[in-house]
Amino acid sequence: MRFVLSRLPKREKFYIVMGRTKWKFGRTPINVLILGIIYKKQCFAFCWELLDKQGNSSTKQRKDLLNRAIEILWKERTWGLICDREFIGVRWFKYLFDQQIEFHIRVPARLKAGSVLLGNRKQLDWLFKHWKENIKVDHPIQLVVLGYKLWVSAMKSSKGYCIVVSRFENLNSLEKYQLRWTIENMFGAFKTRGFNFEDTHMRDLEKLKKLIALVSIA
Repeated sequence: MRFVLSRLPKREKFYIVMGRTKWKFGRTPINVLILGIIYKKQCFAFCWELLDKQGNSSTKQRKDLLNRAIEILWKERTWGLICDREFIGVRWFKYLFDQQIEFHIRVPARLKAGSVLLGNRKQLDWLFKHWKENIKVDHPIQLVVLGYKLWVSAMKSSKGYCIVVSRFENLNSLEKYQLRWTIENMFGAFKTRGFNFEDTHMRDLEKLKKLIALVSIA
């Protein structure tokens, strides 16, 4: 992490992006949770953890990874965290609120907003169903999502909805969320477009951690 920061401008602030990638060697699953730092629309692996299971990461694993990054990067040097639909949950949102971290996280269109007590819960896609396709919509007031008041932005297309929740504001939230694709490009470079991780047939988790470090420097 310190090496990556030493290569980047010292007074700039950055978006950080969390993602997960996986592959398999025979019957051995490789599952990596990575936090990347975005600079000039490129993502650089900042810190990572190899998960000892298949499937999604736990809230604790995400918190531990983000805590490691914050310790080196400091909150004052980050614009916010960008995540996909995999990274949601009441306890996860509570942690981000407690840490006062801005975030732009895509959520499932069928997730409900509103209050059970007030009886006004609606699916998020219902709130935006009357809007035309390919038009960005910023909801004018905060909505209660997973128990927290969040700003919501959405866009409808022929493929469905892209709905993003943010903590502080929804100004250009969809554009900020699009930066998440930088980590997908990085994963593509790691696995097939250049570094070809999968061709190493490496299974030892500690060796894989070091391999990610070397590739990140490259």
